[in-house]
Amino acid sequence: MTIASDTDAMIEAILRRYYLDDVTKLDIAREFGISRFKVARLLEEAKRRGLVHIEIAPSAADPERSERLRRALGLRRAVVVADAVGREPDAVRRAVGRLSARVVTELAGRASVVGISSSLALIAMGEELESLGDCTVVQLTGVLSSEVTGIGPVELVRDVAAKSSGRSRVFYAPFVTPTAASARDLRQDPTIRWAMSAYPRLDVAVVTVGRWSAGASGLYDSLTARECEQLAHAGAIGEVCGIVVDGDGAPVTTPATERVLGISYDELRRVPEVVAVVYTGNRAPVIRALAAGKLITSIVTSTAVADEILADASA
Repeated sequence: MTIASDTDAMIEAILRRYYLDDVTKLDIAREFGISRFKVARLLEEAKRRGLVHIEIAPSAADPERSERLRRALGLRRAVVVADAVGREPDAVRRAVGRLSARVVTELAGRASVVGISSSLALIAMGEELESLGDCTVVQLTGVLSSEVTGIGPVELVRDVAAKSSGRSRVFYAPFVTPTAASARDLRQDPTIRWAMSAYPRLDVAVVTVGRWSAGASGLYDSLTARECEQLAHAGAIGEVCGIVVDGDGAPVTTPATERVLGISYDELRRVPEVVAVVYTGNRAPVIRALAAGKLITSIVTSTAVADEILADASA
């Protein structure tokens, strides 16, 4: 490549970081002090100018393992990252994000209502999504305290909608409110009520899965130790979008769950397509429960998670 200007030098550096080092567009933007949208434009410009040649390699998914997982869980579809990706957590997260972006794009069509929760894997998915056409993109949960200064559901939904010609429905409110009464009051706020009014019309929901233990669930980490113990005693093994479930995928409710702002159990169960995006392990019982309870229809996950579920199923 002949470097003709400072801009060409930047493009070459960005190409190397994106294609060779597997750095996300967001991280590249931070590194170079430009917007993620400018990074995307420079990558497109490089393609138009013939500065980069893309060769389609074999699928990043493992078809045999994916089909075994689909059958084991009784889901409509399962996509498992291929072994070639390796086991380094960040590489796995990005690979899961790329594959989930493909799945969601295929399911959403051009004019759907798509709900998105928030996690590191879903942030990676948002990075990889090119466009969802004129879809409406909806926030599924309130904001965790740990997400206030980072990328949370509000920013993720807006970023995805900005790549498309549709609209976003977001709300600035906590995931867990101080009291059940404050949660009820917030649900009557016009902005929050407007955003949540889209839940019954969702065509696709993209969710993450939490295990009922410290550090493995945003909801668990947001409740008091006593509240977590009460839910565990009631049968809680995990949660999705703040919906706590037992081993059969049925909802577990206590006074603590009334403080959660997000999509409800009944609303999520009525969504035609619910895609679970999971890249970290020790969640096999929760994923099996969600599949058994018909709360998810598809899963995009890592080799480690798939093997954990398959081993557990054959035991």
